[in-house]
Amino acid sequence: MIRLLFTITFLLSALLLQAQELPPVVNFGPNQYSGGNQNWMIAQADNKNLYFANSTGLLEYNGERWQLYPVPNNTIVRSLKVVGNRIYTGAYMEAGYWEADDYGKLNYTSLVPKFDWINDGEQFWDIEFLDDVVIYRSFAGVYFYDAEEDKIQRQENSSGKPISGIFKFNDELYFQLVGEGFFRIENGKAQMLIPYSEIGDRAIMHLYKKEEQGFSIITGNSEFFKWDGEKLSQFNTALSNTLGSPNALDAIDLENGDIVLGTVGKGLIQVDPE
Repeated sequence: MIRLLFTITFLLSALLLQAQELPPVVNFGPNQYSGGNQNWMIAQADNKNLYFANSTGLLEYNGERWQLYPVPNNTIVRSLKVVGNRIYTGAYMEAGYWEADDYGKLNYTSLVPKFDWINDGEQFWDIEFLDDVVIYRSFAGVYFYDAEEDKIQRQENSSGKPISGIFKFNDELYFQLVGEGFFRIENGKAQMLIPYSEIGDRAIMHLYKKEEQGFSIITGNSEFFKWDGEKLSQFNTALSNTLGSPNALDAIDLENGDIVLGTVGKGLIQVDPE
């Protein structure tokens, strides 16, 4: 079953809207929030403020006003993650975190000096949080930031091939290595789960439905697969054909078991994966 939702500039939580006479969805354009027209990621803090990884910096919305915070090198912010009182961001050649002062203004701390090196042109596309560690992902590497020790450690990647995605799933961390396969990190070491001979050049975008020996997968072409520990099997082909195989950039699980796909060109699509 498919439920087409809608294409929006921003989907703002109705929890932010206190007055019942206001509609639950409000659209804001770049002229209203004084930022770029591309927003790569969204997160909400405990104080209900919304944060956007914007092409001109970190955007903050408190339900009444917008505030733009450029990163030090004035580049595109690609990723963000709210962890406690900090907002971690990843950008072009820049990674760090923001903290509010007594007046609510965000101040930035760069983590770049703590990296052994950053490749020329490196961008940080994903941020996860697991076991009190913040994990940054670029195509060049996976980096673990221990806030308590204030140190960064890089995951070994002897092949040097690009890392196309990281995934926090059932309190474990996974990543895909282009041309190599799909891996799980165990005790700091990368253990191959799905070899390249099975996954090929398909880009994994989402993991769901953990099972005893495996899990289910959605690819970047909105294809559905099951991994049983030995073999990758495609299913829901009729659903994929009905969707038209749109390019899926992200997905989230809903409490009722449905999944919402964020696609290119077809907006948000809510599906029952079974």
